[in-house]
Amino acid sequence: MNPKTTQAYNRLKGLLHGVFLDRRVNRNEIMELRDWCYAHEELATDGPFKDFFHEIKAILDTGVVTAEEILDMNVILTNYRKHFIPVDQATADINFLKGICYGMLADGEINKHEAYMLKTWLLENEHLCNERPYKDFYDIITSVLEDNHLDHEEAKMLKKLFTDFLNE
Repeated sequence: MNPKTTQAYNRLKGLLHGVFLDRRVNRNEIMELRDWCYAHEELATDGPFKDFFHEIKAILDTGVVTAEEILDMNVILTNYRKHFIPVDQATADINFLKGICYGMLADGEINKHEAYMLKTWLLENEHLCNERPYKDFYDIITSVLEDNHLDHEEAKMLKKLFTDFLNE
């Protein structure tokens, strides 16, 4: 399997996860999903990537994406999982984390629930503790949520953390 298709697959899985952390889907998040399609269209020439890509794109091309359709896209990805088994699970999980960051940034807001859900994901993926940027993410999320509140400055700090990570 082409490493680029596996990377794109894992980022889309993370993107869907990040978009749906708050259980709402808005126009900017749909645009982020469409941007993913546009950025990876050249990979959709054959094989399983082409097949799942066109299923995902068909949902996005309707222009309106509901929460149920986000769940449908996750089912599509699950159905194709066996075709995108990563050589290195840590790399796949970091790509998933990149997708989460794209999804969380897509609507322009980061709320406390999303931050808690990211912390849960980080805790479930402790095997990444030696991978960059896991420790930074974990330390900052833990610090931000220490008082059980996410203020504007803390949300801004998380946005910067995510943006810096995605721009590396």
